[in-house]
Amino acid sequence: MPFTGAEAKKYIDTFTIGAKGAYATQYASARDRILEKLGRVFTGSASETADDFLSFIGYPPVLDAIVTLLKEEKNYHKLLKDLEAKDAQNVEVSLLNRIAQYVLLRERDSKVIPNILEPILRHAPEPLRRNALADRFSVEEQCVRLVAHCLGRELMLGCLGEPVFDEQYEAGLATSLPDHPFLSGRQFRNAVFEALALATLIAARSSQNLQLLDEYLRSHKHSYHLVYMLDIVSKDHRIPIDAVGPLFTAAMEFRSVRSLVELRVDGPDWDGDAPQGKAVGEIEIGIEIVLGEEKRESQIFEFRADITSDSQLVLGSRLGGAFISVPCSVRLGGGQDLELTAPVDITAKAVSLEAKVLILRAIHHSKDTQPEVLVDAGRLDARLEAITTNGVPLVFALADLSGVSYPAIQYAEKTSTPPKDPLFEQKYFRLKRILMEFRSHNKGALARYRHKIEHERVLKNDTGQAVLKRLIHDGILALRGNFYYLDPGKLSANVGVSWQDLRRGRIPESLEKYIRTIA
Repeated sequence: MPFTGAEAKKYIDTFTIGAKGAYATQYASARDRILEKLGRVFTGSASETADDFLSFIGYPPVLDAIVTLLKEEKNYHKLLKDLEAKDAQNVEVSLLNRIAQYVLLRERDSKVIPNILEPILRHAPEPLRRNALADRFSVEEQCVRLVAHCLGRELMLGCLGEPVFDEQYEAGLATSLPDHPFLSGRQFRNAVFEALALATLIAARSSQNLQLLDEYLRSHKHSYHLVYMLDIVSKDHRIPIDAVGPLFTAAMEFRSVRSLVELRVDGPDWDGDAPQGKAVGEIEIGIEIVLGEEKRESQIFEFRADITSDSQLVLGSRLGGAFISVPCSVRLGGGQDLELTAPVDITAKAVSLEAKVLILRAIHHSKDTQPEVLVDAGRLDARLEAITTNGVPLVFALADLSGVSYPAIQYAEKTSTPPKDPLFEQKYFRLKRILMEFRSHNKGALARYRHKIEHERVLKNDTGQAVLKRLIHDGILALRGNFYYLDPGKLSANVGVSWQDLRRGRIPESLEKYIRTIA
């Protein structure tokens, strides 16, 4: 049974041999603040209670990890200062990670190596023995085995390189793994342990791990803790493209009365032309959690992934507050229903909707923009049988309408084709790309961070710079502080096209004239 809060403090003090004299107060404050801070991040969801937290923090292996932390962090004043910092949320998550990592290393060093590996390898050749003791039952291997155990799957990883040793190793783990501190029966003991295991699978970026992750998430509830843990575990913040969907689904669990979630994927483009061969690029993945009733505070998580022209971005059956711009195909759905919560804005080479029913909902988070669902693609593949909009505007802006059937065809319209003039095309695609960066902003205006607009991915070359300069000159864009702001009224007055029309790929004569005047 886990300890109560008071028993947990007593346990920590006993094994820490707490600080004496002048440092006693700082030690006690650090201990209490660690427990308080961990409790705050752990019980951030309404579905998780104080009892859930106590089952985590009162668990002896977790308490051992806190003891070790307090022993290592002798400067309690600094630890308290870090916990009170503005970015203390990251400190809290880092503490959770350090505790969970300690539990994993403790399991390896104190149990598996002395009780399983060393007896097996006692008479093994020295190189094999040395490598096995250094590499086996690593954090990644443990996480793979733990996820497989929760799925009821048996693994034969062939870790030691000799069949007889592998069999003995697997037999030993089959007996000991069910007693792993991360587990309670066939489930993870808590959301933190689960999130670390899944984040470790993603960060490893192997196809086998991703298949295991996909199988697990198809039968288990997503948790927002995955976002926090992946931010810590993926040190270079690079993830496989196959992990974007699970990450976004986990991020949507942040959504509540007091918080909004904005999801973004910004990728390269090839000015509307099919690339020669297999083009390779990089997408930027952004998750912004906007907090508080006034929606003025936010926390941003950023990741990157490699992408090719024949990649497919798979985003699942629930998506909301999302702005996706990629040069490859996008697939949504996978079940009976596909639920999109506006605003949703997707620009892609092709979009596939794998569901029978499309249901739209809306988040009314900005007085300056009407929430809608817009899909701007070369083509659409939809096997929908019914669409329920609930009053939310829906547009499929497509270069090719062939193959689009009822009921999707009711919401489809053909995009305009720019004149066959290479310089005109460059200017048009740069102008559209710049202005499409202003799809939404949770702080209540059509705004975008300056570095996002001035990024090479958006401007590309001197042509893009010239377009940006002209938009600023005409007052369509205004730079204030770290943000560019878009004035839809001045866009309409100067260019003769609305922001909505431009988003739908319409090219009226007035837009042609304006583009030709850009020097």
